[in-house]
Amino acid sequence: MTRDRLLGFRDAAHRRGLAWADVSVAVCARNDEGEAHGMTRALLAIERPLDGLAAMSDQQAHGIGAPTETGGGDTWHLVERASTAR
Repeated sequence: MTRDRLLGFRDAAHRRGLAWADVSVAVCARNDEGEAHGMTRALLAIERPLDGLAAMSDQQAHGIGAPTETGGGDTWHLVERASTAR
């Protein structure tokens, strides 16, 4: 199921004219809130700005939404901004 979801993200990126090689993909070894939080912090630390984040489970989504020290806010603002942009 996860593979199919990732392929769906790839297809959506291609339909938007984005090269899949330019899309940052992070993989958590466990379906775990804490690991997703750590991965989110790592993604926020890279030079390339993020437009949004996607999680493969509710547990990971909670980890993505956990407050971070990076950027002075929480990552839900990234998700909200990406989902409301037209």
